[in-house]
Amino acid sequence: MLLFMEISTHFIATRWLLFDHKVVGGTFLQTLNTVLLAVTFIFGRVFFQIYVVIFYGSPWLRNALLANGSYDKTYKAVLATFALSVFVNMILNFYWSWLIIKQILRMITRGFSSDTAYSNYTPEAK
Repeated sequence: MLLFMEISTHFIATRWLLFDHKVVGGTFLQTLNTVLLAVTFIFGRVFFQIYVVIFYGSPWLRNALLANGSYDKTYKAVLATFALSVFVNMILNFYWSWLIIKQILRMITRGFSSDTAYSNYTPEAK
């Protein structure tokens, strides 16, 4: 179920590709990609992940960790590590969603050419 969250990865890669090739300044393709990235990221990686974790993951994890004799301690440790990883991922997704929302707001308030400030960026110049 958590694989569905990767639906936004295509738009993230496209955004980086456009940015790397200096397609900035509010082109239609860039604007459409940014909006689709925001929608798929927020609904796919935030809301859907919360739904899956609360309604599917938590009951299954609780049953697996509290099962007497069904699983050995190593398996339970791996499950706890996986649960911690998913929790950290949820926190990071909230942070990245906040950054994406800031980008959308910047596009609305400054016009669709808000990315021109970053057009002088070159990956080689570090």
